[in-house]
Amino acid sequence: MLLAENAEQLRSEDATKWRYAIHPEGYAIYQVRRNWSSRKPQHEVHAKEVLGATPQAYAALWRYLLDIDLTTVVRGDAATDDPIIHMLSDAADNGRQVTDGLWVRIVDIDRALPLRTYSAPVDVVLAVEDTLCPWNAGTWRIVAEADGPATVTRTDAEPDLALSARELGAVFLGGTTVQELVAAQRVRELTPGKARAASRAFAGDHQPHCPEKF
Repeated sequence: MLLAENAEQLRSEDATKWRYAIHPEGYAIYQVRRNWSSRKPQHEVHAKEVLGATPQAYAALWRYLLDIDLTTVVRGDAATDDPIIHMLSDAADNGRQVTDGLWVRIVDIDRALPLRTYSAPVDVVLAVEDTLCPWNAGTWRIVAEADGPATVTRTDAEPDLALSARELGAVFLGGTTVQELVAAQRVRELTPGKARAASRAFAGDHQPHCPEKF
């Protein structure tokens, strides 16, 4: 279904069928939407997926897409920290729009949080509200070393941070930070300095991104 083609839609959008650019270490899936103006062609390249196993392969695939003849615009989905922006000769000559693409709902805190690694050491106690999954509600202690998993246990200790399952889901993939949510008044910092420590621990090397549309 990912690459299903509807002939009627292709005609209405004046678009080509899916095309493929193959590199020894990657590939690109794209189509061209034709736009013949009165002065010159202004076709658009719509990149469905661009994947490279190395930075060099990724750059070569984008170079190919940007060099397609008679096109003036290239569109594609990418993470907010995608390197393509910095590959352009004029990084300001592009338009970016951020849209929702991932929704995370933690069902079992004691199973989910140990499944990921943490970027910095942390020892923090969370007071979690969760009306949908009441077994998550309560006070949890998270202890982790840098680049390692966490030990997550229930505790009677005083909490350092108070939040709901919604905020915990937001920080789980390492994009949104705890400090952002404190500033937005979505997380309450009960022990000074713990929001900063938790932000560093939950931070990921890359911004979360899902290339699939669902």
